[in-house]
Amino acid sequence: MPISIENLSIYLLREGSASLKFLENLLLADEQQLLSVLRGLDGLEIDESTVRVSNRIKLALSAIERGIEPKSISKYLDWKEFEVEVARIFEEAGFIVQRNFRTNRPKRSETDVVALREDTIIAVDCKHWDPASSGKSRYNLASEAHFKRVVMMTKSDDFVSWVRKWINKKRVLIIPMLITLSTRAGGINQWGAVVPISNLSYVIQNLDVFAREVPHIVLEI
Repeated sequence: MPISIENLSIYLLREGSASLKFLENLLLADEQQLLSVLRGLDGLEIDESTVRVSNRIKLALSAIERGIEPKSISKYLDWKEFEVEVARIFEEAGFIVQRNFRTNRPKRSETDVVALREDTIIAVDCKHWDPASSGKSRYNLASEAHFKRVVMMTKSDDFVSWVRKWINKKRVLIIPMLITLSTRAGGINQWGAVVPISNLSYVIQNLDVFAREVPHIVLEI
C-alpha cells in the first residue's frame, strides 16, 4: 500500500519530528518503504531512528511538488517563517536584506522584505494565503495595493537613507513583487510580479532579463 505523502508531511509539519518506528506504525509501512519516501522529501534530517524537520517551507514545497494540494499544507505554516525563508533565499543570492521595513513619513507603511543588490531593489509582499481562495483578481488587487505602498516607501527619507547606506548610485530600480506559496500563482501584471517561492531562485538568477519585463519604479537619489 503506497504511503500517504499528505499524511506524512502534515504530521511532520505539525509535530516537527518523529521516530521512524512510530511513522511505520502510523502509515502502515515497512522501514525501507518509509525511508524511500522520506529521502524524496526536502527539508528533513534523518538518522538511524528519527526524522526531524530542518526547513518547514522546503518540506511544504516538496509535498506540493508531489501533488499535495497547497490548501492542505498552508494551514500548518506560519507567515513569519514564510518571510524568513524568502529573506534567506535573497541573502544566499548576495542581496542585502531588511525584513519588515517600516516608514513613518509621508505615510506609515511596512514592507515584508526589501532586498538590495547593486542597483536593483526587490520590494516583497509575502502572501501566505489559502490558495483555494486566491484567484487572479485577488492577486491583482494585492499587487496594486503593494505597488502603491512601495511608491509611498520610495518617498520616505528613511528608505532613501537606507539605500544610500549600502550603495553609491544615483539611480536604482525597484521591483514590486508578491511572493506566494501556491505554485499555481505567478506572472506579471500592470503593478509588478507574482512569483511562487518555488520559482524565486530562478527569477533571481535571471534578474537582468526579468527586470526589463516587469513594471518597476525608478528612484533618483
